Amino acid sequence: MNATILAVVSIAATVVLGVWGIYLMIKRKYPGQITFVQESCLGLFDSIVKNMPELSVQYQGTPVGEGLVLLKGAFLNTGSKDISESMVVEKVSISLPENFRWLTAKVVSTSPKVQAHVAVSDSSVVLDTGLFRCREYVSFEALAIVPTEDMKGKERGEP
Repeated sequence: MNATILAVVSIAATVVLGVWGIYLMIKRKYPGQITFVQESCLGLFDSIVKNMPELSVQYQGTPVGEGLVLLKGAFLNTGSKDISESMVVEKVSISLPENFRWLTAKVVSTSPKVQAHVAVSDSSVVLDTGLFRCREYVSFEALAIVPTEDMKGKERGEP
């Protein structure tokens, strides 16, 4: 009787641990993962200037236009593997659709050992992190011009 109970418990434990192992293998099929977290996306004209005309917001000495948007976000290494430069085929980037344009971007904070830089072109912001270890992050801010209905014929949101 005791041998039968011990055999059943052993088989049940084997089945449970086997199912758990298969689940973990499927869940972590590719251990490298970078996650983008959008902290905020703020239309500078609509949020600030439009409602408080006595307040002035400027970009490079010129008052902001309707289409100027501030994006705050962060990239996190949420995988279970460190990501080195040699493992990366294409750098992490954020691209904009046609008629949208990036003005500038800046890394505002990082994990202590991350050496991150951003490169900006009209249509994309490219992030270079070097070695990006598990649970490290890069926080950035970027300004973009987005088209609005009132801007037809004008330079889209150019301050």
